[in-house]
Order: sequence, then C-alpha cells, then structure tokens
Amino acid sequence: GDDIWLNRGRLGDDALAKADKLWGFGVDTGLDLAGESDGRVPDAEWRRAFARQLYKGDQQKIEEHETWRTGDNMNTAIGQGDVLVTPLQLANGYATFANGGTLFTPQLVLQVAKYDSSTVLWVAKPKPVRTIQMQPDWRASILQGLEGVTTSGTAASTFDGFPQDRFQVAGKTGTAEVNEKASTSLFAAFAPASAPTIVAAAILPEAGEGGKAAAPLIRRILEPLANAGGDLAAFGLANPAPAGGGFDVAAAVNEVSAPSTVTGD
Repeated sequence: GDDIWLNRGRLGDDALAKADKLWGFGVDTGLDLAGESDGRVPDAEWRRAFARQLYKGDQQKIEEHETWRTGDNMNTAIGQGDVLVTPLQLANGYATFANGGTLFTPQLVLQVAKYDSSTVLWVAKPKPVRTIQMQPDWRASILQGLEGVTTSGTAASTFDGFPQDRFQVAGKTGTAEVNEKASTSLFAAFAPASAPTIVAAAILPEAGEGGKAAAPLIRRILEPLANAGGDLAAFGLANPAPAGGGFDVAAAVNEVSAPSTVTGD
C-alpha cells in the first residue's frame, strides 16, 4: 500500500482501489437476490467527495479531512480504514485466489431435479466475470503464508488437532476495530490448500479477534468434510454439490448450551 501510493505518479491515485475491485470488492457479486450491498473500496477521489458531503459548508473541516495520505493506502491494503466488504465478497475473493484467478458470479441454485426423483432437469452453468493474472511465484508466496496462518500463525490454536495432513486449510484471520465498539472478528479460508474444493468466510460483528470467534466457526464448517477425507459422497450425496435441507435451531441452541466433552481422533 505504501509503495503503490509513493508511485502514484506512474500508477495513478486509484491504483490500489482498481486492483481490489478486480477481485470483486466494492461492487455487488451479482448474486440473484435483491438488496445486496456493494461494500466500499475507498480512494483519494472518494475521500474528497465524502469530506465535502460530510462537512458541507465548512471549508476548514473539508480541507482538514479531504486529503488521502500514505497511511490511508496502507490501511486500505489490509482491509482496514474505510473499507467495507460483505462475507460473500470475502468468500468470492478467496475462491478467486484458490481457483487460480477466475472470478465467478455466485449462484444459489446448482441444479433443478424432478420432484422425488434423481432426474436432473437443468444444471446451472458457471458464470465467469474475469480472469486475474497472477505471477506464479507471487501466488506461491501468498499461499504459503495462508497455510502458515492455520499451522503456526494466528489461527494455529484454533486448528490444533485438525487433520491438516489430509485436508490442509489455508486462511487468514482479521480483526476490524471501530472506536467505542468491540472488535469485529473475520476469517476466510479454503481447503484443501493444494487443490481447493470449498471456501468459507465469516464476519462476526463485535465478537473479538479473528482467531477467537470467526476462525472456530469456519473450523466447525470444514471439519465434517475433512473427517470424510474431503469426499462429499460420504454424506450420501450422489452429486458432489452442496445439499439443501432444514436446520433445527432449538437443537443447535441446546447443543451449544449443554456441557460437552471434546474428543480427538
């Protein structure tokens, strides 16, 4: 973030924002539901417009707050400052990295089958948005870092005892801080790291550090699949795709509330 801003004469004031938007941030994902948020990827132009709107008529305040600085670019580079993302954008961005650089439009329906039958009537086709070129050595370095998060980094204790030898998780914790509020917990991950088939992301407002709240939730999502060796067929699925179904809220609450013992395998 610092280097990009210092080289803005060659790259442009909005170079970092442009790069972020390539990965699907700052715009809705195209999910077929109304009301999806765009999120926000700020830049120098956004800061000027925001200051003029916020301090309309107060020129001194505008001049005090409209300037974009190196620190703003650095904050934006790590997803802090004025950046806003949705959990779906976060998951889709990590999916793009995991699959080698193709950003897809998320879809709610994988296929339509005849009622009470295995006859498939219609299958949704993937909808690619764009392909992002990544230098192989850059991607390898980032992947190594993401793997290290769950083995020796900020989520290592969360994944202690997880079958990393057969289902390596690559991920990143995040802790978003807002004045006068508790920290918001973030975690995004994909697995298995070498040949990803699943991505999961969580943003838990005012829940604490990323490794303390969001990461344990994602572990719980991934663990059944990991214990099945990554084989979705082990869940009784004829088709390797997510299955719908009901969710017993009362049972889940009782499970969380009741004393429990944890065993390893």
